Amino acid sequence: DEVRVKMNVLWKGDPTVVVAVVPTYGYSLRVKLVNFHITAPIQVQLAPLLKEDPYIGGFSFNFLEPPIVRNDFQVQAIPGFPNLSLKAVPGLQEFFNNIIPSMLSDWVFPKAYKVPLIEETNGKKVMDVLGSHLIGR
Repeated sequence: DEVRVKMNVLWKGDPTVVVAVVPTYGYSLRVKLVNFHITAPIQVQLAPLLKEDPYIGGFSFNFLEPPIVRNDFQVQAIPGFPNLSLKAVPGLQEFFNNIIPSMLSDWVFPKAYKVPLIEETNGKKVMDVLGSHLIGR
C-alpha cells in the first residue's frame, strides 16, 4: 500500500553557499550562490502505509523531469574589493551553471531520494526519523 502525490513545485531561496576557488597561482576567488530558484514537477511517495503509529513507514521523492534551475552568483576576487562577473574568469560561469543541475539529476525519475521512517530490528519497530521523535509519547 502506498500514496503517491504529484505536484508542481517552485522553490525560491537565498542560500548561504560560498565556494573558494584557489588557483595554483594568482588570487583566490570567493563564489557565492544567490537567488536560487528550482521549478519542477515532483512526485512524493508515502510507503509502506502502516495500521499503527506512525502510519507511514517511509517516503521518497523524485523529479518527474529535469528541474529548471535559475541562480545568480557573486564573485569576489579580493576581500574588500567589488564583486566581479563570472564571465570575467573563462569557463567559471559554465562550470557553476552546470554543477547544480548535474547534482539534481540523481533524483530524476526513475531514480528517487528515499527516507525510511521506521525499520524492523529483531521483529521490533524502531523509530528513525532523522533524529526526531513522536510528540505526546
